[in-house]
Amino acid sequence: MEKNKLYELLERRLHSFNGLAIAFSGGLDSRFLAYTAKSIGLRPLCIHVKGIHVPQTESKYAETWAKEQGLDFVSLVYNPLLTPEVAVNDKERCYFCKKAMFVLMLKYLESQKSPYTLVDGSNTSDSFEYRPGQKALFELGVLSPLAEVGLTKDWVRSFAQKTGLDNPQQQARPCLLTRFEYNFNITETYLNIIEQAETKLLTFFSDRVDSGEIYKMPDFRLRLTNNGYLLQLSGVHEYLISREFLFEELQKLFLSLDIKQIKIVVSDKISGYFDTK
Repeated sequence: MEKNKLYELLERRLHSFNGLAIAFSGGLDSRFLAYTAKSIGLRPLCIHVKGIHVPQTESKYAETWAKEQGLDFVSLVYNPLLTPEVAVNDKERCYFCKKAMFVLMLKYLESQKSPYTLVDGSNTSDSFEYRPGQKALFELGVLSPLAEVGLTKDWVRSFAQKTGLDNPQQQARPCLLTRFEYNFNITETYLNIIEQAETKLLTFFSDRVDSGEIYKMPDFRLRLTNNGYLLQLSGVHEYLISREFLFEELQKLFLSLDIKQIKIVVSDKISGYFDTK
């Protein structure tokens, strides 16, 4: 790949750390960080935090991918509902959740013989969104090299493709807590329902992309509001709800999960749905 100044800045920044540990979700940003670090001769430690707020398939994917790349990987366990400030589910939920998870990672690193610098995969595009969790990273001294060198999400996707990273168009799948309206009483049962439903939806849409019934995998979230369930689809897939047979199949899928009523909405922007209310 022809070197780009931003990419060179990232390489230099990663080389500057005395031991590199990456908060590793298995999403595109953290995979790109780990992949880039490995490609320039570093041996990053990938730390994944799993729990009831993270789909099991995503935790498994993160571990499998890291190990296939020959990267050091460790998995820690966290239950966000045991943190009262998270369980209350107000607008500061992400701040307290992120802080608790990164404190857990930092404590793990403190127990290791070798020194590590903990970084995450935040990029400059995140600064334009409501991200209360970013404050927690700043307070804890966690660094964000992608953002530091000025990489946007589009740049990350572009560099991922050019450097040969698999699945450079990987869609973001934020923590399951983001599916709930603020002040809604989140329970483990509701988290399990959302996880099962979104797993089935991924299969549902993927199968129909493969068969040619739809042309592209939609970005979506299944959300739970005080008025019931809501399926949010990306704007380019507005035609889905006008195709009667697909709509009926979706309804059958939800009925199989004992979700009897659901509202389907189309949004130009998927993330931050409850932050715009």
